[in-house]
Amino acid sequence: MKYIHRVSILLTLISLSLTYYTPISIAQDKTNLPEGALARLGKGFTSGIAYSPDGMELAIASASGIWIYDTTTFQNPKLLKKQKMHPEHIAYKPDGNLLAVYNFRNDILLWDTKTGTNKPQMGKTDIPHISDIILASAIAFSADRQAIAANDITGKEVNIFDVETGEKKIVFQRGGDDLINLQISLAFSPDGFLLAVGDKNGIITLLDTVTGEVKQEITSGVENPQEPRAVVPAVNELVFSPDGRTLVSRSSDSVVRMWNPDTGEQIGKLAGSIPDLNQLVFSEDSSLIAAGDNFGNIYVWDANTGAQLKTFSENRTIVTALAFSPDLRTIASSSRDGSIRIWNIITGQLMQTVADDYIGYTTYDISPDGNKIVSLSHGINSYIWDTTTGELQDTNSTNNIIFAIDFAFSPDGSTYAMTQAERSFMLLDLDTNKRMEHDFEHLSQVVCVAFSPDGKLIASGTKDKTAHIWDATTGEEKLAIRHGLYITDVAFSPDGKTLATAGNVRNIYLWDVEMGKRRMVIRRHKSDISSVAYSPDGTLLALGSKSGDITIYDVDTMKPLKSFIGDHEVVAKVRFTADGKRLVSLESRDFRARYARGAILYMWDIGALR
Repeated sequence: MKYIHRVSILLTLISLSLTYYTPISIAQDKTNLPEGALARLGKGFTSGIAYSPDGMELAIASASGIWIYDTTTFQNPKLLKKQKMHPEHIAYKPDGNLLAVYNFRNDILLWDTKTGTNKPQMGKTDIPHISDIILASAIAFSADRQAIAANDITGKEVNIFDVETGEKKIVFQRGGDDLINLQISLAFSPDGFLLAVGDKNGIITLLDTVTGEVKQEITSGVENPQEPRAVVPAVNELVFSPDGRTLVSRSSDSVVRMWNPDTGEQIGKLAGSIPDLNQLVFSEDSSLIAAGDNFGNIYVWDANTGAQLKTFSENRTIVTALAFSPDLRTIASSSRDGSIRIWNIITGQLMQTVADDYIGYTTYDISPDGNKIVSLSHGINSYIWDTTTGELQDTNSTNNIIFAIDFAFSPDGSTYAMTQAERSFMLLDLDTNKRMEHDFEHLSQVVCVAFSPDGKLIASGTKDKTAHIWDATTGEEKLAIRHGLYITDVAFSPDGKTLATAGNVRNIYLWDVEMGKRRMVIRRHKSDISSVAYSPDGTLLALGSKSGDITIYDVDTMKPLKSFIGDHEVVAKVRFTADGKRLVSLESRDFRARYARGAILYMWDIGALR
């Protein structure tokens, strides 16, 4: 019980105090798992929500795929997925098929939500990879889902594509030689004949989608455009009303403005100046506007008067997606805390929490007693899972771990090491969360940490291609090992004599801990290695790769014994359970950032290899 108590303290991880307790309802998910996986722990963050035209389905886009719920029961959702997919934007076609965009692979696919089959509509060469460059939504569907607009990777160009053929229909270019003109928001008019383009200069351009002609150019946030301008607020989001009579813009000055798209005149504002708004949506009849904020609040306005009607406040953190039901009775929301909620529009009351496992993890470790998986989630919650069953045992909320990109327990359970994207890592007492006196300073950002089996040493990996070995008691640096490339993971062998380093290279390096000399190189030419772990008995070595697969090696022969292919592009971290029968992996989009959006935990069965 000693470890369980300490783990639940930490597992608020690094929280100086518990702020509230979240009831346990998240369970392991076994729907449509990769071969060899025992469970999926969390579904990943949501990137979109959409009701079907008849209101009978609710689609949730997440890092694990697209989940389809029956809105009558909200039970047993179907999962639409392809390997290594990251749905960024989703929308139902008028006939009820789901149209999904995968920015990660730059594909557009049409899904039949009844059969679960998909048909590729546009290849990855047609749409540039822009999701990590554009500040706001840089992809937009036309109302009939026959066209899509997307930014060129340079930010100078907006392209309009035909979804069925992939043909580029219109190219719209902005002037200027620098990225100040980078387009950051796009929206089609309901009839598809206009495309609104917002940029950092506060300019909204209305483009004719047939001829490419500029119909209107609006300067947002300036009462008199003829006067000398100071700082003009950037246009962060655009949305047309379904009747096409109103264009709404959300700017960086926290003001939501309403425009007449025919004349370019401002016709109103939404009441209040609310910071950190996002996810503007109209109701189907154009009468209501909703938006969320970074604090979990949802606001509803009268679209005709701009008056604020309701505020929903049950979410605990950033609202990531919103959707009105077609019958205007409810609004669905997703939040960074993992929840999918249904609200009554009339009363403002929470009707149902559909799910609370749409979570993306930053990092994890196995508890000192070997019975728990402790995972962190973007500074929101820490989760404690049973390593045998994969079931969630506890959930705590914390305010202090948002920048934690890796942590590791000491073997005796008295301390833990943590790095927060800084040029150092911290050593903290597990009972008190007090920081130990020693500073483990580096010359560049620390990415990963690991204790030696006896707890006397701590290894750290950095962006400057160096692994360091430290005395855990005195804080003295014992060794600096030149790995050669950006280090993404480090692991001690069970006897403590060898340190394995992984990085942006297709090899694993094994180092003598006493002398710092390289003992062996495991050469692998398929993909760069991003994570490494020894089994507790030292007979197996697990390697996670940048291509999303995991390979188990025999340590004596260094021959591969088994491979698993995950759902994601990168395996950011792998660790064995204490009995050596299971492997836990953290799969994400970008192994250079453990806190990357969409990171999901998987448990794998390796019992047959024992």
